Amino acid sequence: MRRISLVLGTVLTALVLAAPGLAGGGGCHAEVQSEASTTTVRMQGSCFTPTIARVTPGDTVTFVNDDPAAHTVTGASVLWGSLNHLAKSGTMEAAFDRPGVYPYVCILHPGMIGAVVVGDGTAALAAGPEPAAALVDDDPAATAATDSPAGTDWAPLALGTALGVGLAGAAVTLTRRTTRR
Repeated sequence: MRRISLVLGTVLTALVLAAPGLAGGGGCHAEVQSEASTTTVRMQGSCFTPTIARVTPGDTVTFVNDDPAAHTVTGASVLWGSLNHLAKSGTMEAAFDRPGVYPYVCILHPGMIGAVVVGDGTAALAAGPEPAAALVDDDPAATAATDSPAGTDWAPLALGTALGVGLAGAAVTLTRRTTRR
């Protein structure tokens, strides 16, 4: 019985540790990151494609979600981009006026990252912390469907919580049995 409890505890621990990755959905698993001179970045397979978009100052970059899952395009320190979820076929535009490197992430999928390189990628030293890009959300209906907690997929969180409670219960049972002996 003790061996079964140990195996069960090990399996539950592994599942609980995997739950955050499952809840986030993971990020891009492509082996090769891509780079292109383009003003369109697509979200496909939980990857930003291209990973690095090179543009000239003054260009507007359009981000298009081709995935069935919602994504965000959130600039570093949230100085540009959005925390709003982009549903399938949703788009977002950002204008980049100054040279520099503008990294961004999908906050829903750890590891889903990209960058816009404007000009030669060097920024003026005098540039302040003002937002570097203007956000234009050209499809509010696409983001409205997933902006609220009602649009959140709670299944992975519920699974992780249930596994955590199960693991705690197994640990309490094992502790009680070992202290009675």
